[in-house]
Amino acid sequence: MGHVYIGPVGQVLTYFYHGIENAAFLADNCINCLACKEVCASGIDLPSLIKEIQIRINEKNGRPLISKTITAILKDRNLFHSFMKIAKTGQKPFSSKDGFLRHLPLMLYKDHSFRTLPKLADIPLRSKWGK
Repeated sequence: MGHVYIGPVGQVLTYFYHGIENAAFLADNCINCLACKEVCASGIDLPSLIKEIQIRINEKNGRPLISKTITAILKDRNLFHSFMKIAKTGQKPFSSKDGFLRHLPLMLYKDHSFRTLPKLADIPLRSKWGK
């Protein structure tokens, strides 16, 4: 992992004892699942500490372009709906007849169907809601 400490506690300790430069890689590995909070015997709110470290790292280093793009899309309702329409069209070459997206060649698809995602709906729920 690039430094002495690993895991959620390691992320916090690395930041405080070894600086922001050594903690940046570890903080990016957190998926915010909150599991560390549930299993912490000391009751430490590790997710909040890790999120604060991520915020400080982003303030110092700047946010990555992908993060800025996702934030812009999620904040703007019209942009989000436009993006979803484009994604619905773009998924067609990867969609199977059973309503899932495939990422493997069809000859391997049956063995790995557990790794599929459902495709985007043809008619979004927001359009069906009033009906």
